[in-house]
Amino acid sequence: MALLSYSNTAFEEKQKILREKGIQIEKEDLLNSKNIHIYQFANETDGKSSVQELQFEKVPCTGYDFSQFNDSTMNLFEEARIVMGIDDENERTYNQRKQSAAFRTVI
Repeated sequence: MALLSYSNTAFEEKQKILREKGIQIEKEDLLNSKNIHIYQFANETDGKSSVQELQFEKVPCTGYDFSQFNDSTMNLFEEARIVMGIDDENERTYNQRKQSAAFRTVI
């Protein structure tokens, strides 16, 4: 919804494309408040948590950069790869997924 709400494309154009895909959306469904804030929490080495507000970006990609989430996901993927015994033969596929996930960091 954030991507639709903040894009420069006319709403009617977006609505038409979505309807063709079976998605019904009305103008009232869009986010129009500038008071929406997204936060990322991190555990510090001293046991405390820090809070960082994420900014909505339009360049190079539109959305929020959830790099901490992406890093955690990739760590879980790496652990699963080790547990499942994925060998070097599958390394190319693994690297392609890892690279692809890096491009999806911005949501």
